[in-house]
Amino acid sequence: MTDDGVNIVPLLIGIIALLLFVVLYDWYKKMTINHHEVYFVMMGEPQCCNPNDANASPNNNCRKYCMGKLLKKIMDRINSAKHSICIAMYNFSNHRIADCVLRAHRRGVKVRLIIDKSMSESNESKTQAKRLKDAGIHVKVSGEGDKLMHHKFCLIDGTTAKGLLLTGSLNWTYGGLSKNCENVAFINNRRVKHLYRDAFDHIWNKYSVPFFRERA
Repeated sequence: MTDDGVNIVPLLIGIIALLLFVVLYDWYKKMTINHHEVYFVMMGEPQCCNPNDANASPNNNCRKYCMGKLLKKIMDRINSAKHSICIAMYNFSNHRIADCVLRAHRRGVKVRLIIDKSMSESNESKTQAKRLKDAGIHVKVSGEGDKLMHHKFCLIDGTTAKGLLLTGSLNWTYGGLSKNCENVAFINNRRVKHLYRDAFDHIWNKYSVPFFRERA
């Protein structure tokens, strides 16, 4: 209370409460940050970077629907993984993306891969699955007959603040990155990442079996 009889305690409590609110709100925004990017590639569009050329150098001057730029974006995100990579991919035959997954495994990132059973028996997808399996990566297959494991998503570093979800229409194949109309969304949303992680774990634990080397 001041000399003139004014009680300042409620005012001080109000100021403290306001500061606490500002701090908590800032923390909430950081924990629930939404960051999204969407990339498209279009068949028939002129291409400035060949996605199958290891010497291509995509940059900010690339065309809007540059396939090489999308491939580089995917590879960069896999290369940035610190803790874990969960991949559910119907068809996975692109050796450049597989190279990135393999390097992540070798630097200690926990990698789990699920591919469709029918695709695991095709030449190119089988080659990459066997290669990753032989390197020590956990690889499973899912689907039977006309029941397909048709997902195309990758969750990098789980639900951490810097974790990232890649999802869309794109299979990690040469055709998907060189002649199709495709889309990939890069999403950092905590709730969405939780949903995809739970879905991945559900398939991993209930609807998949190990990919065996003798499938080669």
